[in-house]
Amino acid sequence: MGVSEENIVSFDSQESVTAYSSDYLRESESYVIDKYALPDKRVLDLGCGTGRTTVYIHKNGAEVVGIDPAEGMIKKGTELHPELAGKLRVGDARKLDFPDNYFDLVFFSFNGLDNLFPISERELAVQEIKRVLKSGGVFAYSSHNSLALPHTKHGLLDLFKNIHRFRIGPHYRNINQGFGKLTQYYSNVWNESNWIKKEGFELVNIIGGALSERFPMYICKKL
Repeated sequence: MGVSEENIVSFDSQESVTAYSSDYLRESESYVIDKYALPDKRVLDLGCGTGRTTVYIHKNGAEVVGIDPAEGMIKKGTELHPELAGKLRVGDARKLDFPDNYFDLVFFSFNGLDNLFPISERELAVQEIKRVLKSGGVFAYSSHNSLALPHTKHGLLDLFKNIHRFRIGPHYRNINQGFGKLTQYYSNVWNESNWIKKEGFELVNIIGGALSERFPMYICKKL
């Protein structure tokens, strides 16, 4: 079992499904949905979990499909949001079952992209996303920021530890959550901006400061 698959097992646990069953939007997510998930648009919501963001995209009037690799998340999402029946599916961001140039917006919220390991798998998913996006379509995603200034003493010690280990550029961290173990990608705004451009996207906007935001939102356009 690869690391990405181990992450899926952790997220598919009952504890994880329960923890991620709340309905809310982060400010950056609201911005993306209000600006790009419009009634005449076709949207792919990757890493949708129980439909937390999918339901708001649906309410905004866009045609939406939510994809998540954790079957338990999709099952719970369908129970919570019957209006999304048929719109939530089990799937893999690295192997999207959609034609080329199909979506106006691909939304990968709350650091879902960071659960793919190693970096080649993360890059594979981004190339699949580019394939299914229309020319000029938007890819929006959030990612862990290794240089975000902490708000707690524990966070400050963790930041100093990672700086001491030179873990401020692109790297993976092993994290113990209450529902399981995760391997997740961390970078910083400068490295991530350069990386997404190399993947063939124009970086349109970054929501969140380079040092103040734990999970910056990157808004990119397919060239």
